[in-house]
Amino acid sequence: MSAQDLRKAREKCYRLLAARSRTEQELRHRLADAGFAGDVTDEIILELKHKNLLNDEAYAGNWVRWRLTVKPVGREYLRKELKYKGIGSEIIDSVLIDYDHERELQNALTLARQRLERERGITWRRLAAFLHRRGFSTEIVAAVYRLLVEVER
Repeated sequence: MSAQDLRKAREKCYRLLAARSRTEQELRHRLADAGFAGDVTDEIILELKHKNLLNDEAYAGNWVRWRLTVKPVGREYLRKELKYKGIGSEIIDSVLIDYDHERELQNALTLARQRLERERGITWRRLAAFLHRRGFSTEIVAAVYRLLVEVER
């Protein structure tokens, strides 16, 4: 491991992190794609963690907050997205602890109402499929149905 390789890897990471925050896995993949050796990558990742420039838990928390604000989805959708980004199960569980059943139900209900307003005459089957694609569980979709049917009666 040469000092020049470390410097180049460090510069690449700083450029990537300047554009947006990244997970450890994302940086590892980008450094590997750029041809950096594993020991160089390990050294830079450790350095970035020590400087608190790389923090998967903070990344996951910010991602969940952003995601629920911009485009609400169900718990399982969030879980899959974070897993894909390389976030560990323990971190995922800790950041999703605040996204409880009630909040998830309210998000699903809001989305369902918006969809009903946009598409007059949409069938329940299509609405349920929409909610399922957004990662809401069958239990949540059934609760939305019960709430919407009770309102219409």
